[in-house]
Amino acid sequence: MKSHYDSKQTKIHEAVRKHYEEHLSKKPDAGGVLKLDVSFDATWMKRGHTSKVGMSVMIDVYTGFIIDYEILSKFCLECTLKKNKLENKKITEETYNTWKTKHDADGSCGSNYEGPSGGMEVEAARRLFARSRDLKFEYENLVSDGDANSYKAVLAMNNGNGPYQDTKVTKLECINHVQKRLGTRLRKLREQEKRPGCQKSGHAPASSTSYSHQHPLHRSSSPSTPMQKLLDTPQHPLNSILTPISSYNPLNISLTLRTSSVLIITRHI
Repeated sequence: MKSHYDSKQTKIHEAVRKHYEEHLSKKPDAGGVLKLDVSFDATWMKRGHTSKVGMSVMIDVYTGFIIDYEILSKFCLECTLKKNKLENKKITEETYNTWKTKHDADGSCGSNYEGPSGGMEVEAARRLFARSRDLKFEYENLVSDGDANSYKAVLAMNNGNGPYQDTKVTKLECINHVQKRLGTRLRKLREQEKRPGCQKSGHAPASSTSYSHQHPLHRSSSPSTPMQKLLDTPQHPLNSILTPISSYNPLNISLTLRTSSVLIITRHI
Protein backbone atom coordinates (compact mmCIF):
# COMPACT_ATOMS: atom_id res chain seq x y z
CA MET A 1 0.00 0.00 0.00
CA LYS A 2 2.80 2.41 0.89
CA SER A 3 4.62 2.04 -2.41
CA HIS A 4 1.37 2.28 -4.43
CA TYR A 5 0.29 5.48 -2.69
CA ASP A 6 3.76 6.99 -3.00
CA SER A 7 3.62 6.46 -6.75
CA LYS A 8 0.40 8.50 -6.90
CA GLN A 9 1.12 11.10 -4.22
CA THR A 10 2.85 13.64 -6.47
CA LYS A 11 -0.04 13.68 -8.96
CA ILE A 12 -2.56 13.91 -6.13
CA HIS A 13 -0.81 16.91 -4.63
CA GLU A 14 -0.61 18.58 -8.03
CA ALA A 15 -4.36 18.07 -8.52
CA VAL A 16 -5.09 19.58 -5.09
CA ARG A 17 -2.94 22.63 -5.83
CA LYS A 18 -4.66 23.11 -9.18
CA HIS A 19 -8.11 22.90 -7.59
CA TYR A 20 -7.26 25.49 -4.92
CA GLU A 21 -5.88 27.87 -7.52
CA GLU A 22 -8.67 27.50 -10.09
CA HIS A 23 -11.71 27.16 -7.84
CA LEU A 24 -10.73 28.79 -4.54
CA SER A 25 -8.25 31.40 -5.79
CA LYS A 26 -5.69 30.26 -3.23
CA LYS A 27 -2.04 30.05 -4.19
CA PRO A 28 1.08 28.89 -2.33
CA ASP A 29 3.06 31.48 -0.37
CA ALA A 30 6.55 32.69 -1.28
CA GLY A 31 8.00 29.45 0.07
CA GLY A 32 5.69 27.32 -2.08
CA VAL A 33 3.55 26.24 0.90
CA LEU A 34 -0.23 26.02 0.35
CA LYS A 35 -2.70 26.27 3.25
CA LEU A 36 -5.35 23.53 3.15
CA ASP A 37 -8.69 22.76 4.75
CA VAL A 38 -8.46 19.12 5.78
CA SER A 39 -10.39 16.38 7.49
CA PHE A 40 -8.57 14.08 9.89
CA ASP A 41 -9.72 10.71 11.19
CA ALA A 42 -8.40 7.34 12.29
CA THR A 43 -9.36 3.67 12.11
CA TRP A 44 -8.09 0.57 13.86
CA MET A 45 -7.67 -3.06 12.87
CA LYS A 46 -10.21 -4.07 15.52
CA ARG A 47 -12.56 -2.34 17.91
CA GLY A 48 -11.71 -1.47 21.47
CA HIS A 49 -8.48 -0.18 22.88
CA THR A 50 -6.38 -3.30 22.30
CA SER A 51 -5.70 -3.05 18.56
CA LYS A 52 -2.05 -3.37 17.60
CA VAL A 53 -2.47 -1.52 14.31
CA GLY A 54 -4.11 1.83 13.56
CA MET A 55 -4.19 4.12 10.53
CA SER A 56 -4.88 7.86 10.34
CA VAL A 57 -5.51 9.89 7.19
CA MET A 58 -5.43 13.56 6.27
CA ILE A 59 -8.00 14.28 3.55
CA ASP A 60 -8.49 17.49 1.60
CA VAL A 61 -12.02 18.77 2.23
CA TYR A 62 -12.73 20.01 -1.30
CA THR A 63 -11.29 17.28 -3.51
CA GLY A 64 -11.60 14.30 -1.18
CA PHE A 65 -8.03 13.30 -1.99
CA ILE A 66 -5.80 11.77 0.68
CA ILE A 67 -2.97 14.22 1.27
CA ASP A 68 -1.02 12.00 3.66
CA TYR A 69 -1.50 9.08 6.02
CA GLU A 70 0.25 7.34 8.88
CA ILE A 71 0.11 3.68 9.90
CA LEU A 72 1.07 2.95 13.49
CA SER A 73 1.85 -0.58 14.64
CA LYS A 74 2.79 -2.14 17.95
CA PHE A 75 3.57 -5.45 16.25
CA CYS A 76 6.38 -6.78 14.07
CA LEU A 77 6.18 -10.35 12.76
CA GLU A 78 9.93 -10.70 12.29
CA CYS A 79 10.63 -9.53 15.83
CA THR A 80 8.04 -11.93 17.22
CA LEU A 81 9.51 -14.91 15.35
CA LYS A 82 13.04 -14.06 16.49
CA LYS A 83 11.91 -13.67 20.10
CA ASN A 84 10.25 -17.08 19.94
CA LYS A 85 13.51 -18.61 18.72
CA LEU A 86 15.36 -16.90 21.56
CA GLU A 87 12.87 -18.13 24.16
CA ASN A 88 13.09 -21.68 22.76
CA LYS A 89 16.92 -21.42 22.87
CA LYS A 90 17.23 -21.94 19.12
CA ILE A 91 19.45 -18.85 18.93
CA THR A 92 21.69 -17.16 21.47
CA GLU A 93 21.00 -13.78 23.03
CA GLU A 94 24.09 -12.37 21.31
CA THR A 95 22.77 -13.52 17.93
CA TYR A 96 19.38 -11.96 18.68
CA ASN A 97 20.87 -8.63 19.77
CA THR A 98 23.04 -8.45 16.66
CA TRP A 99 20.05 -9.15 14.44
CA LYS A 100 17.83 -6.69 16.34
CA THR A 101 20.35 -3.86 15.99
CA LYS A 102 20.58 -4.38 12.23
CA HIS A 103 16.81 -4.85 11.94
CA ASP A 104 16.12 -1.50 13.61
CA ALA A 105 18.87 0.32 11.73
CA ASP A 106 17.67 -0.60 8.24
CA GLY A 107 14.09 0.51 8.98
CA SER A 108 12.50 -2.86 8.29
CA CYS A 109 10.89 -3.27 11.72
CA GLY A 110 7.10 -3.25 11.47
CA SER A 111 6.67 -1.75 14.94
CA ASN A 112 6.82 2.05 14.99
CA TYR A 113 4.76 2.94 18.05
CA GLU A 114 4.91 2.27 21.77
CA GLY A 115 2.01 3.24 23.97
CA PRO A 116 -1.72 2.62 24.42
CA SER A 117 -3.79 1.83 21.35
CA GLY A 118 -6.13 4.70 22.19
CA GLY A 119 -3.24 7.11 21.79
CA MET A 120 -2.47 6.12 18.20
CA GLU A 121 -4.75 8.77 16.69
CA VAL A 122 -3.12 11.55 18.72
CA GLU A 123 0.40 10.43 17.83
CA ALA A 124 -0.51 10.10 14.15
CA ALA A 125 -1.88 13.66 14.15
CA ARG A 126 1.41 14.94 15.54
CA ARG A 127 3.43 13.11 12.91
CA LEU A 128 1.24 14.21 10.00
CA PHE A 129 1.32 17.86 11.04
CA ALA A 130 5.05 17.71 11.73
CA ARG A 131 5.88 16.64 8.19
CA SER A 132 3.22 18.62 6.32
CA ARG A 133 5.64 21.39 5.37
CA ASP A 134 7.91 18.78 3.80
CA LEU A 135 5.00 18.21 1.42
CA LYS A 136 4.66 21.98 0.93
CA PHE A 137 1.33 22.11 2.78
CA GLU A 138 0.01 23.62 5.98
CA TYR A 139 -3.22 22.25 7.46
CA GLU A 140 -4.93 25.51 8.44
CA ASN A 141 -8.51 24.37 9.11
CA LEU A 142 -9.03 20.94 10.67
CA VAL A 143 -12.46 19.29 10.35
CA SER A 144 -12.73 16.59 13.00
CA ASP A 145 -15.26 14.24 14.58
CA GLY A 146 -15.59 16.14 17.83
CA ASP A 147 -12.71 14.43 19.64
CA ALA A 148 -10.53 17.28 20.91
CA ASN A 149 -7.54 15.18 21.99
CA SER A 150 -5.82 15.21 18.61
CA TYR A 151 -6.43 18.94 18.18
CA LYS A 152 -5.03 19.71 21.63
CA ALA A 153 -1.96 17.59 20.90
CA VAL A 154 -1.38 19.50 17.66
CA LEU A 155 -1.65 22.87 19.42
CA ALA A 156 0.80 21.66 22.08
CA MET A 157 3.52 20.99 19.51
CA ASN A 158 6.70 23.10 19.63
CA ASN A 159 6.26 24.00 23.31
CA GLY A 160 2.67 25.11 22.86
CA ASN A 161 3.29 27.22 19.78
CA GLY A 162 1.52 24.81 17.44
CA PRO A 163 2.92 23.04 14.37
CA TYR A 164 3.48 26.21 12.35
CA GLN A 165 5.16 29.47 13.19
CA ASP A 166 2.78 31.92 11.50
CA THR A 167 -0.32 29.81 10.76
CA LYS A 168 -2.90 29.12 13.45
CA VAL A 169 -4.68 25.77 13.20
CA THR A 170 -8.46 26.12 13.62
CA LYS A 171 -10.73 23.22 14.54
CA LEU A 172 -14.06 22.95 12.70
CA GLU A 173 -16.95 20.66 13.62
CA CYS A 174 -18.23 18.07 11.16
CA ILE A 175 -21.97 18.65 10.57
CA ASN A 176 -22.71 14.93 10.33
CA HIS A 177 -21.02 14.21 13.67
CA VAL A 178 -22.89 17.11 15.30
CA GLN A 179 -26.17 15.61 14.06
CA LYS A 180 -25.15 12.17 15.32
CA ARG A 181 -24.26 13.43 18.80
CA LEU A 182 -27.46 15.48 19.01
CA GLY A 183 -29.59 12.44 18.11
CA THR A 184 -27.73 10.22 20.60
CA ARG A 185 -28.21 12.68 23.45
CA LEU A 186 -31.88 13.25 22.63
CA ARG A 187 -32.51 9.49 22.71
CA LYS A 188 -30.62 9.23 26.00
CA LEU A 189 -32.65 12.11 27.42
CA ARG A 190 -35.83 10.38 26.26
CA GLU A 191 -34.94 7.31 28.34
CA GLN A 192 -34.04 9.39 31.39
CA GLU A 193 -37.19 11.53 31.29
CA LYS A 194 -39.86 8.83 30.96
CA ARG A 195 -43.21 9.84 32.46
CA PRO A 196 -45.91 7.45 33.77
CA GLY A 197 -48.92 7.29 31.48
CA CYS A 198 -47.21 8.90 28.52
CA GLN A 199 -47.22 7.11 25.20
CA LYS A 200 -43.86 5.83 24.02
CA SER A 201 -43.02 7.32 20.63
CA GLY A 202 -39.84 5.49 19.65
CA HIS A 203 -36.78 7.24 18.28
CA ALA A 204 -38.54 9.20 15.50
CA PRO A 205 -38.75 12.59 17.29
CA ALA A 206 -35.06 12.52 18.21
CA SER A 207 -34.04 11.56 14.69
CA SER A 208 -36.33 14.20 13.17
CA THR A 209 -34.96 16.93 15.43
CA SER A 210 -31.33 16.02 14.75
CA TYR A 211 -32.06 16.05 11.01
CA SER A 212 -33.70 19.48 11.31
CA HIS A 213 -30.51 20.64 13.03
CA GLN A 214 -28.29 19.33 10.23
CA HIS A 215 -30.43 20.19 7.19
CA PRO A 216 -30.08 24.02 7.09
CA LEU A 217 -26.31 23.75 7.39
CA HIS A 218 -26.11 21.45 4.37
CA ARG A 219 -28.52 23.48 2.25
CA SER A 220 -27.37 27.04 2.93
CA SER A 221 -24.29 28.73 1.52
CA SER A 222 -24.58 31.78 3.80
CA PRO A 223 -22.78 31.69 7.17
CA SER A 224 -25.55 33.61 8.97
CA THR A 225 -28.66 31.96 7.50
CA PRO A 226 -28.10 28.41 8.83
CA MET A 227 -27.33 29.73 12.33
CA GLN A 228 -30.67 31.57 12.35
CA LYS A 229 -32.47 28.44 11.18
CA LEU A 230 -30.77 26.34 13.85
CA LEU A 231 -32.55 28.41 16.49
CA ASP A 232 -35.86 27.14 15.10
CA THR A 233 -34.81 23.47 15.43
CA PRO A 234 -36.56 22.86 18.78
CA GLN A 235 -39.78 24.32 17.32
CA HIS A 236 -40.20 21.76 14.52
CA PRO A 237 -41.67 18.95 16.70
CA LEU A 238 -44.12 21.46 18.18
CA ASN A 239 -45.74 22.66 14.96
CA SER A 240 -48.40 19.93 15.09
CA ILE A 241 -49.52 20.79 18.62
CA LEU A 242 -48.94 24.54 18.79
CA THR A 243 -49.52 27.48 16.48
CA PRO A 244 -46.77 27.29 13.83
CA ILE A 245 -43.96 29.68 14.61
CA SER A 246 -43.02 31.96 11.74
CA SER A 247 -40.35 33.98 13.52
CA TYR A 248 -37.99 33.60 16.44
CA ASN A 249 -37.13 36.23 19.06
CA PRO A 250 -33.42 36.02 19.98
CA LEU A 251 -34.14 37.74 23.30
CA ASN A 252 -35.98 34.60 24.46
CA ILE A 253 -33.40 32.09 23.25
CA SER A 254 -32.58 30.58 26.64
CA LEU A 255 -36.14 30.37 27.91
CA THR A 256 -37.62 29.15 24.63
CA LEU A 257 -35.05 26.42 24.12
CA ARG A 258 -35.51 25.17 27.66
CA THR A 259 -39.29 25.19 27.39
CA SER A 260 -39.23 23.52 23.99
CA SER A 261 -37.04 20.71 25.29
CA VAL A 262 -39.48 19.97 28.08
CA LEU A 263 -42.48 20.09 25.74
CA ILE A 264 -40.82 17.76 23.28
CA ILE A 265 -40.15 15.22 25.99
CA THR A 266 -43.53 15.34 27.71
CA ARG A 267 -45.58 15.31 24.48
CA HIS A 268 -43.81 12.59 22.52
CA ILE A 269 -42.86 10.02 25.14
